[in-house]
Formats: sequence, C-alpha cells, structure tokens
Amino acid sequence: SVPHGASRPWSQALKYIEARDWPAAEAPLRAVVQAAPKFAAGWVALGTSCQNQHKAAEARPALERAIELDPKPLPPLYMLANVVYELKDWEAAAKTSQALIQSDARHVYLEAYVLNAIARYEMRDLDGALDRIHEVMRLDKRQDLPRAEYILGTIEEARQEYESAAAHMREYLAKNPHAKDAAEVRDRIANLGHAKAADLSTELSSPDLRAPAA
Repeated sequence: SVPHGASRPWSQALKYIEARDWPAAEAPLRAVVQAAPKFAAGWVALGTSCQNQHKAAEARPALERAIELDPKPLPPLYMLANVVYELKDWEAAAKTSQALIQSDARHVYLEAYVLNAIARYEMRDLDGALDRIHEVMRLDKRQDLPRAEYILGTIEEARQEYESAAAHMREYLAKNPHAKDAAEVRDRIANLGHAKAADLSTELSSPDLRAPAA
C-alpha cells in the first residue's frame, strides 16, 4: 500500500512510468521517497527511472535503499548489479551478482552469471571467472546466451590457454555466423597470444549476448 503522504506524487509518477517518460517520472518519484522514506517500491521506481536515463550513479543509492528496506525481491538486486557494473565497480558487481545467484533458486537471472564472470575477469580472478561462465553454460539449456561461448574463449585466452580459447571462439562463430563482430573474433583467433587483453566490460550491452526471441 502507498503511504498516504506519497499517494499524489506516486499516482503522477505512475502515469509517466506507463508512458516510459523516465525524465518526467523522476521528480514526482523524488517527492514520493521524501514523503515516505520507508516505501521500498518508491525507491525501486526512482532507481529504475535513473537507470533508464543512464544515470547509474544516482540509480545506485536508490536501489541500495530499496534492497535495505525489502531484501527479498530479486529484480532490484538484478538492477543494482547492472548499475554497479555500468559504474565499473567490479568488486561491488561481483558481490551483488553473487548475492543474486545465491538467491535465484529458479535460475531466472542467468545474466547474473555472465555479469559475475566479467567482474571477476576484470579483477583478474580468472579461475572464478571460468567457474561462473562454465556454470551459466551448463544452466543455459535453451542456449539463450550464445555469447557465453565467446566470453569463455576470452577468459581462456587471458589464462594463456590458447588452443582451448581458439576452439571456443571458433565454436561461437560456427553457431553465430552472422554475429556483428565475427570479423573481429576471427582476427582475435589469428592473433592469440599477441593481441592485448580483450575488454569484456561492454558485453552485457552487446546485442549478441542474448539469442533473438523466437
């Protein structure tokens, strides 16, 4: 239930949210959390509004407050993991995505494993990154995340396991011949051991991460 003092700006904010007008929604949502600072849904909505405006630094405290007030729902935890990832706070990204993995008994948020793997990769915890990417590939029965194969190859490249890295990158190309970066991946295979370390920080926003919906 919406606290009485916040009902008017909340109703106003909902109209903007339904219209996906995130900049317009932000002001009434700030009024909501000011009037009702313990209203978790208000903080979630404010974090969502900021995140959709690519204002990660402002979304973070709102989502952290929402989780502090109500730690059970998983969507705010997933959003927070993405926000700290966007901020390149790799330690927080690894910690938040790990908390989501442990809470997500039904494995709804498979991207959390990819996020965790990349955060560990960026922190040079290559063993941990390898474990996570193997886990998601095992759990991804429908192969919704084809990009995981390439990420696995990249992690193995960083571990100087070039033969295995090349095999996984070739497998990725075989399964996804029309990938937007196919030429770059072929070039990477040709220069294994000589190219600079791959930047995986943009992988979550890659159009090739998720398979197209049927």
